[in-house]
Amino acid sequence: LQYDALMNDEIGYRVVDITGRVITESMPEKTAGLFEKQLDFTALKDGVYFMNITVNGNSYRSKMIISRSGN
Repeated sequence: LQYDALMNDEIGYRVVDITGRVITESMPEKTAGLFEKQLDFTALKDGVYFMNITVNGNSYRSKMIISRSGN
């Protein structure tokens, strides 16, 4: 996860599965410059997940599909 914070931004994230169960999350933290977190999804089962990123109270959602079956 990478975000270029132009000022002293407050950034947090949450990853949930299709049922809304929280997989991982971070408390909002203030940062300026490059915000970078390495997230490990190797233990996740195949399926649909959503990453919710909050920057200064504004939320953004990204859909992730995990598929290791090779189809």
